[in-house]
Amino acid sequence: MINVGGKLAAIVPQTTLTGKNNYDQKIKKEILKSNTLEAVITMNPKIFPGVGTRTAIAIFTAGVPHAIDKLTSFVEFSDDGYSDRRSIDSFPDVTAKKKRTALVTYIKTGVPDASLSAFKTKIKPEEDWLYNFYYFNKSIPEPKEFTRTVQDYLTFKFDQIIHGRGYLFEKSES
Repeated sequence: MINVGGKLAAIVPQTTLTGKNNYDQKIKKEILKSNTLEAVITMNPKIFPGVGTRTAIAIFTAGVPHAIDKLTSFVEFSDDGYSDRRSIDSFPDVTAKKKRTALVTYIKTGVPDASLSAFKTKIKPEEDWLYNFYYFNKSIPEPKEFTRTVQDYLTFKFDQIIHGRGYLFEKSES
């Protein structure tokens, strides 16, 4: 019902974006045949108080097949500025408006604010479409943790390369 090129944003349980079984992977593959996944935003786990379902926002461009080399945006937005979500009447803290503005600006422009945890990467139907699936910690470890960090990095790099994401380790020309 959406015009070709129209945008769709859907709040969905995170489990729908993982697709670990064959049926879910088939559905995700069908979605990408006709639509482009533009972004996935991981939401505050307490956004719906009392429900216990972790949610994300999936943003699609309708009627445009997802290109193999298309970079999809992933945003970790659990810290949305609402610190108390025990009830529907929760109130934002002083950072909520700035965080929301940074998120909207990133979705519109693709340029992340320094305060926003976001990146872009290629996706596949058989992979999780969630921030935590693709993200890795870029901070420099303490000397006592160096050996463990190097082992973790090499394991991560090997895993990414064998799953077709070796481009993550290529130097950009910008």
